[in-house]
Amino acid sequence: MSGTFASGSVALITGASSGIGAATARHLAERGARVIGTGRNRDRLEGLAAELGDSGLMIELDVRDEADVTAALAGLPAPWRDIDILINNAGHDAGGWQVFQDLDRAASDDVIDTNVTGLIRMTSHIVPGMIARNRGHIVNIGSISSFSPYQKSAVYCASKFAVDGFTQSLRMDMADTLIRVTQIDPGVVLTGF
Repeated sequence: MSGTFASGSVALITGASSGIGAATARHLAERGARVIGTGRNRDRLEGLAAELGDSGLMIELDVRDEADVTAALAGLPAPWRDIDILINNAGHDAGGWQVFQDLDRAASDDVIDTNVTGLIRMTSHIVPGMIARNRGHIVNIGSISSFSPYQKSAVYCASKFAVDGFTQSLRMDMADTLIRVTQIDPGVVLTGF
């Protein structure tokens, strides 16, 4: 992503408390972006805030909770409100690596609420500002399972297929704007996931 944004651009990263999100936050801050990191783990966010210094603003929020997201975004300091880059990274596979018939329904609902509904929720809050400014970049973190499903991950794979469909359609919706839409599909990554 280096070279695709102006120094001082504001990037909001969901799931920034660990793994891909935290690494992305560090990468963007090193290249001159101001990074809003969000996540559910306050201690990890505080650690990342200490690393990033003035380049980082950490907010504890849960992408599954509409009121939480609305309040957090409304409470952003003025210099941080115009978000140039949205990286929808929050996700998990609670209860994963089980055959579907053994999955706990609450855990599988939580995967959809985070990986799909939370991603759409964050995008719906950020896109209006991008459209008003006619600029921005939305990056959705998918997975190789977005197009190549595997055993014992039916709900997780379904969530990533949904991310892929949403991303492709959103890209079409943004075709007449200067807003870019990207999907990154990693394979297995050694993180706290």
